Amino acid sequence: MDKNVYRGSTLTRWNELVKAQDVCGMRDLSHMKRPFGDAEPVLKVTSFLDLFMNVSFLSVMNKRWTLLYRGQQSQNPLQPGLFRNQWTHSSDDSSWSVSLEGDERQHYWGSLGTVERLALEVTRKHGLPRWRHFKAQSLARWAMVQHYELWPTPLLDFTTSLRVAASFALGISSPVRTGYVYVVCVPTVRSDVMDLEGADSDERASQVLALRLNSVCPPSALRTHLQEGVLLGRYPVLKDGFQEAGEQDLSNLTIATFQLVDDNHTFWSDDFPRHTERSLLPARDSDPLLRDLREAVQYRIDSAGRAHLMTPT
Repeated sequence: MDKNVYRGSTLTRWNELVKAQDVCGMRDLSHMKRPFGDAEPVLKVTSFLDLFMNVSFLSVMNKRWTLLYRGQQSQNPLQPGLFRNQWTHSSDDSSWSVSLEGDERQHYWGSLGTVERLALEVTRKHGLPRWRHFKAQSLARWAMVQHYELWPTPLLDFTTSLRVAASFALGISSPVRTGYVYVVCVPTVRSDVMDLEGADSDERASQVLALRLNSVCPPSALRTHLQEGVLLGRYPVLKDGFQEAGEQDLSNLTIATFQLVDDNHTFWSDDFPRHTERSLLPARDSDPLLRDLREAVQYRIDSAGRAHLMTPT
C-alpha cells in the first residue's frame, strides 16, 4: 500500500479551489499526497456539518484507507494510557490520579494480567456468545479493561463515528467551548483476534493494529457498542517485551486535526445533536457489566501514591 496519504493540507487546498471555482485545479490533486508524520496546521470548524463535510472529503481521497476518529478536550499526544505520565481513575464515588513515570509504569504493566483475569471472570458470568478469543488472547481482554477504565493498557480508544468523537471533544457531561478531533488513517481494521500472527502485510508494514470492539466484546459491554469503538496499538503489541512510551505514540497516524469551536452554542443542531452522557457512558443502573466490573476490581492507594489491586496477584 502507498504510504502517502491526502492530509489536512489537501483539504485546505481543495476548499480554496472550490471557493475560486477552479474546476481544472479540482480535477487532479495527486501532487498533494504527503507521507505520514509531517506536522500540519490545526483546522478550525464551527459546526458539526462543517466537520462532517471536511472529513467526507478526506474519506473520499483516502479510499484505500480506513479513517478513525478520536475526540479530546485538549491537544495531547495520542498515547495509550499505559504510556502517559499519569493515569486517572474515576468512578461514581471517587477520582484519583497516579504517576506512570519512571519505574511506576512497569508496576502497572505487571498488574495488567490480574485485571485481565478479573474482567474475564466477570464477563463469563454475563455470557460470552463467542468466548474462545477472550480465553486465548490478552488483546480481547485488554479491550474490556481499557473501555471500562479499569487499568492502564497499551491501547488507545478511537471510534468509527465522527459524532461520537465530536461529542467527547466538546464534553458530554460538562459541555466546553472548544475541543479537538483527530482523524487517523489505518490500512486494516481487524475483527478477529484469534490469529494475530496472521496479520496481513499492511498491518506489518504500518506496525499498527486496529481492533473493532463490537466484534470482540460481548453484547453486555454496552459502552463498547454504543461508542462504536476501535482500539489502536502498535503491532506487534508488546510482543518483544515492554517498550518505551515514545515508541507507542500514535500521533504520526494523524492526517488531520480539527479544532471544534462552539462559541454561540451553534455547533450542534436538531439534525446533528450532541450525544448525551447516558447514550455513551451509561451508569451502573443501566450497565450491569460496569457495576460488576467495578465491584470485582478494587484498589488501594499506598503512601507513595501507587495504586494496588485489592486481590492476590
